[in-house]
Amino acid sequence: MIDKIDLDLFKRAINTVENSGDMDYSKLNESGSNAVGPYQIIYGDVHKKNLKDMYGVESKDEFINSPDIQESYMDWLSTESYPRMLKSLKRDYGPGGDNLTNNAVSDFSESGILGDFSDYDLMALEHFLGHDDTRKYFASIREGREDQFKVPGKNMSVRDYLKSFKSVYEPEDKEQDDEDSDEKGGTDGPIERPMRFINGEDKE
Repeated sequence: MIDKIDLDLFKRAINTVENSGDMDYSKLNESGSNAVGPYQIIYGDVHKKNLKDMYGVESKDEFINSPDIQESYMDWLSTESYPRMLKSLKRDYGPGGDNLTNNAVSDFSESGILGDFSDYDLMALEHFLGHDDTRKYFASIREGREDQFKVPGKNMSVRDYLKSFKSVYEPEDKEQDDEDSDEKGGTDGPIERPMRFINGEDKE
C-alpha cells in the first residue's frame, strides 16, 4: 500500500482526464452511462451499494445533488479503496506474482509486469477500468496481447488515459515539469475526456 498520496493533485488529475477539469457536480456522461460529476463516478453496482451503505444515498439523483458526498466518496476511493486494490495487483502481477506464468509469452517471474506503472497509475486504472478489467488488462500484457485489449464501451485506450493522467499527476517531477512547461509556453492543448460507458452496464 502506498505511504502517501497528494490527494488534491490525484483528484485534480482524475478530474482533468475524466471531465476536462469541469467541476460541475451535476454533469452526466455524454455516452449515456451512469457516470456522474467531476470524477465521473458510475452510479451502479459496487459504487451504488457503497453510497447507500456509507451515506444513505438512495438514488442517482440524490448522488448528483450531493456535491459533498461526491467529494467525500472520491476521498475514500483515493485513500482507502484504490490503495487496497494495489495489494491484489502486486500479489498477482508484481515480482514473483501468482499470475505471471499463466499463458505468459516470456518469463516475468522475477520482474513482474508492473514496473512501468506507478502506484498512482494503478489507482488511476482502478478508477478508469474497475478492478476486474484492470486485472484483465494486465493479463493481456502477460499474454503478449496488450494491443488487443479493448477498453469496454466508448473510451480512450489505457495508455492514452494514463498519458493524460500523468500529465497532471507527476508530484516528484512537478517542479521540473513546471520549468519545462514554461520553456515550451505551456501545454499542448486540452486533454480529451474519456467516454465512460463500461460494458453497456453500470460498473465500478
